[in-house]
Amino acid sequence: MNISIQKIISVLERAQMNATRAIEKQFDDYYINLVKKEMDDIETILFYTDIQKMKDDKFDTFTNVLDKLEDVYDCIKTKSNCEKELNDFALSIKDFEAKFKITNYFKDEKIAKVIFNKSGGTAKGTAITNRVTIPTSWIKEMGITEENREVKLVIENNKIIIEKIK
Repeated sequence: MNISIQKIISVLERAQMNATRAIEKQFDDYYINLVKKEMDDIETILFYTDIQKMKDDKFDTFTNVLDKLEDVYDCIKTKSNCEKELNDFALSIKDFEAKFKITNYFKDEKIAKVIFNKSGGTAKGTAITNRVTIPTSWIKEMGITEENREVKLVIENNKIIIEKIK
C-alpha cells in the first residue's frame, strides 16, 4: 500500500480534533463515531503496511500512536475525564511525525504526463518548455511554500530527483 506520511498524520490530527469536540459537546455520539472511524482507518493502514520492511522502532511508534488513540476512544466512550489520554495521544503524534518524517518511509506514487509548450519571448522557434504537475500534498509535505519555493533538480540513473533547498 502506497500512502504518504502526510495522509496518516491528517487522519491522526482529525481523530485528535474529533475527540476534543466529542468532549466539548458532552460526549456527542457523532464525534465519538468519527474517532472510531479514524481509528479503524489507522488500523487498516497498519494492516496493509509492509511490516517486514519497517524497523522495530518505527513499528513500535506506529503501534504506540494507535494504542494512544484507542485509549482516547475508550475514555470518551466511558464519558470520563480524558485530558491525560488526549495529551498522551498528542505526544504520540509528535513522536510519530518525528520518526517517519525523517526517512519518509511511506511512498506515494502518481502517474503523470509531461506537458510540452512552445517557449515564448526570445527563444528560437523550435524551443520547448516541459512541465509536470506535482500533487499539492507532496509540495506541502516537503515544506515548499510560495515564499520558499526554491528546489534542486537532479537527474540520476534515468530518474529526476527534486529536493527542497533549505
